[in-house]
Amino acid sequence: MSYRINVPEGTANTMKLTILGATGATGTALTGQALAAGHEVTAVVRDPARLAVPAHPRLRTVTADVMDPASIAPAVDGADAVLLITSVLSDAELAALLATASDLGMGALVETHAGDDLVRALASGAEAIGVNARDLETLVVDVDAALARLRDVPPDRLAVLESGIARGDQVTAAVEAGASAILVGETLMRAEDPAVTLRELIGKESER
Repeated sequence: MSYRINVPEGTANTMKLTILGATGATGTALTGQALAAGHEVTAVVRDPARLAVPAHPRLRTVTADVMDPASIAPAVDGADAVLLITSVLSDAELAALLATASDLGMGALVETHAGDDLVRALASGAEAIGVNARDLETLVVDVDAALARLRDVPPDRLAVLESGIARGDQVTAAVEAGASAILVGETLMRAEDPAVTLRELIGKESER
């Protein structure tokens, strides 16, 4: 799954997202949430008939083999980074997509959830490792379990805590567990003023 995010001038609450594999549970949920929040979405899918999100004026669908690096390259052209979910990729696919991201000059964040995911992600040589607090099958969030897994990311990798982050104390806990960054999606997309919410998360409520 890849996200291309642009914030047009004068519309700080509007984003343009490109989602690869939007037919999966997480992709479908993110697509629906993004549209509901007023954002524009390009859904890149292998089979448009499997797209579970109803037609929408701000939803554009592109057909491509999301597991084929050559096929997805045009779809992610211009993106700064790609998010690769270990649980839906074989080791060969993960290696191929990491190579494609490098060839295109993009960063790559390799996302994990279960323990086996983390072992495979580390073996891939990925520099940035994400630990998702949300189970992608049940969508249940367990931040404490994610923090425990985060501690298993070696210090020579960039560790990222993903999902379930809604409070400043959770950000502090992530840093204490070894996180170099956090990935916040739903909290900011649902926020009335994402800028204010972001300042609250990073402890800068008084700054303007």
